[in-house]
Amino acid sequence: MAGPVGSGPAAPGRTVMEIELDVFSGIPNPRWPLSPEEAERLVALLPTPLPSPPRSGALGYRGFVLHTADREFGLPATVHLGRPTGALATQLIAQATQHGYAHLIPT
Repeated sequence: MAGPVGSGPAAPGRTVMEIELDVFSGIPNPRWPLSPEEAERLVALLPTPLPSPPRSGALGYRGFVLHTADREFGLPATVHLGRPTGALATQLIAQATQHGYAHLIPT
């Protein structure tokens, strides 16, 4: 199922999206950039409609948040994904692991 797509990806090598692992309270959450190609693959996995922002300030692992530059791919500037499932979860958890944050995600 394809997610929302706007005008397409930006120039290669430019960061168009950041992923935030929503896990901490009181200190900044881990974040990492995505290339246009990585962002395009991730956008294709997004659910439609997009999830609603969380209601409570629960402690611990709350999932992932996407931050887009210049509303790339027709997405809002911030997309709260919560705890994703399926292929989207697999991709985001793999990225978190690649960046050294696997220990912050409960199994």
